Amino acid sequence: MIPYFSFFACSLLILYFSCKFKSAIVQWIIILIALSLPAVLAGWRDFSIGTDTETYIGYWRLTCYEHSFRNYWLFYSDGALEELYLLFSYMVSKFTNSDQLFLFSVQLLILLPIVVTSRRLNINMIWSIFIYLAILFNISINAARQVIAISFCLLSFSYVIQGEYKISIFWIIVAYGFHHSAILFGGILGLNLLISRFCNFMSLKVVQLLFCVSIALIFTIFASWGATLVENFMGGAYEGYSDSTQFGTKFPIALFGLAFFDLIIYSFMRKSISTSDSHILCLFDYLIYISVPLCLSGLVSTFLVRIVYYPLFLVILIFPFIIKYYKLSCYVRISLLFAYISYFILTSVPYKFIY
Repeated sequence: MIPYFSFFACSLLILYFSCKFKSAIVQWIIILIALSLPAVLAGWRDFSIGTDTETYIGYWRLTCYEHSFRNYWLFYSDGALEELYLLFSYMVSKFTNSDQLFLFSVQLLILLPIVVTSRRLNINMIWSIFIYLAILFNISINAARQVIAISFCLLSFSYVIQGEYKISIFWIIVAYGFHHSAILFGGILGLNLLISRFCNFMSLKVVQLLFCVSIALIFTIFASWGATLVENFMGGAYEGYSDSTQFGTKFPIALFGLAFFDLIIYSFMRKSISTSDSHILCLFDYLIYISVPLCLSGLVSTFLVRIVYYPLFLVILIFPFIIKYYKLSCYVRISLLFAYISYFILTSVPYKFIY
């Protein structure tokens, strides 16, 4: 665990010092230095750690051969990899053939939208990066494309809560270009439209009712609709994600534990917030509640559980947003800090450098 904590601590400390400078250019230079540390950690971790890392490296090495872009695109854009991910890989291959530098670039691509999102909303980017490193860093090594998509969905979400839907849709499209499952994030945009339209009638009890209705629909009527969505819009390697015979079933204990913990911490946060009629808070309520039962999708298929990633990992933005704009007890903040550190320790594998 020493490499993880050493690199993470240094990165967060450098991010802290970046805020001390008034010049935006200087701030961004220091921020990039800070983000490069976890990116180095991702790039130089042994490829045997993680189920999909070697697969990503295998695809990456194909881009390093001398192809014209047209032939490369026609040959590899067959549904196995998404278009923007292919384009990104091809562009990186024009600068380097190093496996480590490629993974470094992928991690940097994930981290940058999180920082941009934090700065847009004027929330504490140190909290956002800390939560990301604690709950999503290890997953980002094994599920790089989807975590890139999640990162851009976070940027989209910052526009959603500000009511800027056209720009939000643009970033959803970008996320979709890296992983087709990002189309599911469009449902959150629709939910926000519903809540903001009827915000005068919305309350925590109404959200809880919506939550119960949604669960019933997700695992009944929407189950068949979801299969159609996967077939028509996600395509490629995703048709069998809901097929238990292909991938098996497994209850995701780690994800469920994280979702349940988020719910507990969020409940303490909500008690400290006097405002109950904000449509943003109603949206946060729903996303936190829905994450717990969505973990049950793992009982349908091991890979189907990835649908919970989108509401679950929005806490990277939600918790810092609440910390910034609402007064919270220091005990809640300390609990959040130690609980996420504990989660990282319990779910991480020992670090091993590639060399």
